[in-house]
Amino acid sequence: MLLKRTMLMERYASRYSWVSKIYYKGYYSYVKKEIGLAKIDAKTKVLHIGGGRPYTAVIITRLTRAQVTVVEIEPEIRDMAVDYVKQLGLDDKIDVILADGRDISVAGFDVVILSLSIKSKDAVLRNIFETCDPGTSIIYRSARKSLETVYEDSEILKKYASFIQQTVYHRGISLRASHLLIV
Repeated sequence: MLLKRTMLMERYASRYSWVSKIYYKGYYSYVKKEIGLAKIDAKTKVLHIGGGRPYTAVIITRLTRAQVTVVEIEPEIRDMAVDYVKQLGLDDKIDVILADGRDISVAGFDVVILSLSIKSKDAVLRNIFETCDPGTSIIYRSARKSLETVYEDSEILKKYASFIQQTVYHRGISLRASHLLIV
């Protein structure tokens, strides 16, 4: 249900520029805080798992000039993301790949961002811990209290509590906080 709603919003954002602008503005403040949290700069290699319409990647690239790789599991959304990045002329800085976050190696990336709406968050996070380089920063986005059970956040955050270095809070409709985990 949640994935279907997310996919529907991604389609609307790709068809209607006014929807896209609203989404972009909403993401801007979150991502700006996350850039500071993970100390992202032009030399940082960023991986964003569950990038959807890649507002996060676009904002990071525009603000820092960092190289960002977006991982998307849904072919249709990945294709929309590729088109969006090309339209913006950022395809030299943002790469969008079709892959599953549970299987992809994150070695070589300095920062890994997990989108709020990805499926199997615990399995994705476990894969990150198994394949990342020491010192990798992970940004884990968690949902508002009313949505925590939908997004599996409470149990996952308890499980990885010893790795959480810092948290920033947001005023989003569904996004509550971004947590910095250092491996």
